[in-house]
Amino acid sequence: MRERKKEDWLDFLALTLAAYQLILPGVLLMLLFAVAVVWVLKWMAG
Repeated sequence: MRERKKEDWLDFLALTLAAYQLILPGVLLMLLFAVAVVWVLKWMAG
């Protein structure tokens, strides 16, 4: 019974890490785009 709980925990951890691997690149791209837009607006405002 104990081993099954450990396997469930490891499965949950693996799924969480996989979800982060799928989501993280998109989030980083959106943040990079937002920073670039702010930088360009500041540059244009002088």
